[in-house]
Amino acid sequence: MDVRLGLAALGALGAAGAVEGLVRGRRRPLRPDRAERGFWETWLVVLWPQRFDRARLPADLRTLLRRAGPTVTPDVYIGWCLRGLTLGVLAALAWGIGLGLVLGLPFGLGGAAFALAYGLRYPRSRLRRTVAARARALPFNMLPVLVVLRALLEAGVSLQEALERAARLEGVFAELLQGFLARLQVQPVGQALQETAADLPDPQDPLARSFFRALELHLGRGHRLGEPLDALIRALTRELVERTEARAALCRRQAGLYGVAAVVGMVIAIVLPAVGLLLGGRP
Repeated sequence: MDVRLGLAALGALGAAGAVEGLVRGRRRPLRPDRAERGFWETWLVVLWPQRFDRARLPADLRTLLRRAGPTVTPDVYIGWCLRGLTLGVLAALAWGIGLGLVLGLPFGLGGAAFALAYGLRYPRSRLRRTVAARARALPFNMLPVLVVLRALLEAGVSLQEALERAARLEGVFAELLQGFLARLQVQPVGQALQETAADLPDPQDPLARSFFRALELHLGRGHRLGEPLDALIRALTRELVERTEARAALCRRQAGLYGVAAVVGMVIAIVLPAVGLLLGGRP
């Protein structure tokens, strides 16, 4: 009985600290200035700098942050780490104490380890989902941006002004154009294009890389830009039509499965009372 009371007290203490960390993580992310951090934040940076110190994040993580877009900064990611750790500790305490008291210590330790591992994996998995969502949305935004750019160039607008106007559209590809135009003010064309291509959600995207290659040839060697833009617009239209058809086919299959499940449920609801009457029971 004393052991159970000790476990309950330890769980309550840990839960209180975790709730405090969760509230602090939701109110604001970890700050880059060590003097402005709170008590728990400072200790987390000291104990786990590769996860909670923005200056010591791994190189592969910095690459994912670049591909996740301008809204996902290192401070935002560290806030996700703090929230994931807090939720993992809360779930580990709940599962560990609950399963330990009901099923025994091995089940409690297993449940706590699983919950804590999920909390530690939460920020990186969320970052990967963000990058994947941007990669899926890129073609849907790239097509209208290129259509606007092509129309402005045909109307006699200069390339610089056409890029600025096309970049005013909202979306993933418009953000990439905005970043390219900002870099173009302080960097050579080749370096600006190279760094902008590194910000792509999918670095191997052939259509996006084809656009930046055509832009580089136009700005560096004077090649014509109209024909590559027309080819990219046709390729993007084809790809989006194929994606829409595949999505529609998936929706039709799901609707068919839901219909079959509804019919089976209706048949069961009709047959079971009749079977109960035949067996002499009450409907």
